[in-house]
Amino acid sequence: MEISATLNNISLKGIKLNEGICLNRKSTQADTKEEIQKQPKYDILELKATGENQKPLCTQEIKIEGPPEFRKISYETMKSFDNMIHNSIELASKKHITGEERIGFLKKCVVNWANDKKENDEEMFAMYVKFSKSKIEEGKVHLTGLPSDFTMEDYHYYVDKWEGIWEQQRNEWNAFFKRNHTT
Repeated sequence: MEISATLNNISLKGIKLNEGICLNRKSTQADTKEEIQKQPKYDILELKATGENQKPLCTQEIKIEGPPEFRKISYETMKSFDNMIHNSIELASKKHITGEERIGFLKKCVVNWANDKKENDEEMFAMYVKFSKSKIEEGKVHLTGLPSDFTMEDYHYYVDKWEGIWEQQRNEWNAFFKRNHTT
């Protein structure tokens, strides 16, 4: 997994970095030119004692690499579901399916997707079940693509099993990040 961020226009303007004054500080009448010139100044970059600018803090994209097993399951689940819906709509359009037939066709696609995840990617299925909690609690399982007899007991079977694993992965990722990416 890779987390990527680009830092542009880094500016520490107005932030005091050392004992000195800031260039955007309003001078008072009491400040003389000599006093102002003697004081260390900084703006975008902190000045070295010699008066030279230090190198920029970051000039390029920052990439933080994490262990590959730390996948973003919630993102992957929603992306997979979104792709399935998009592809199903395109297929329905190519087949010229309209009206109620289209709704039935899309519902079948959701059921097939959920069954596929249940059989081939239990973690993703558990995350989808977690996303569907409110519909399961309301007894509207038919709106989720899950079997009509899917209950809160089934919900807890899948979600509770994975919740501990997800929490452990979050803790391991946080520890990994602190060990390898501290400033």
